[in-house]
Amino acid sequence: MYIVYCQNKPKSEHIVSEYIDTFFEDLKQRLGHRLQLTDLLIKPVQRIMKYQLLLKDFLKYSKKASLDTSELEKAVEVMCIVPKRCNDMMNVGRLQGFDGKIVAQGKLLLQDTFLVTDQDTGLLPRCKERRVFLFEQIVIFSEPLDKKKGFSMPGFLFKNSIKP
Repeated sequence: MYIVYCQNKPKSEHIVSEYIDTFFEDLKQRLGHRLQLTDLLIKPVQRIMKYQLLLKDFLKYSKKASLDTSELEKAVEVMCIVPKRCNDMMNVGRLQGFDGKIVAQGKLLLQDTFLVTDQDTGLLPRCKERRVFLFEQIVIFSEPLDKKKGFSMPGFLFKNSIKP
């Protein structure tokens, strides 16, 4: 559930940013809330790390009390994986211009940034940053969007893909 929430978070950020000073500000005032909607939307993401810390504490004290910790160890293991998967899916959610269903590409196996160079640029090759998403069904290459163009969060523009 958290992973799906994180995958959709960039979309919600975009929608909220368009109406934060009008509709959502009016709603906040009418309801008497002191926090902005953006503050509330980040709470589930922050909570993920708190679960991990809480489970680690349970595990530590359960071991000291000589209790069976096998289930807690599994829970800690899962909660160490979930934040990374959530972060990965937030990056996937920032991918723009891909003409397919991301969810149909299988599990995201790996994502990272790397530099590519143009061979034909003369003596000093020009480096370009690219973000690669490796799914079970496809490899997607994207270009980071320039923050100066009005994007509050880093986004990625689809450039190409390879189906294995």
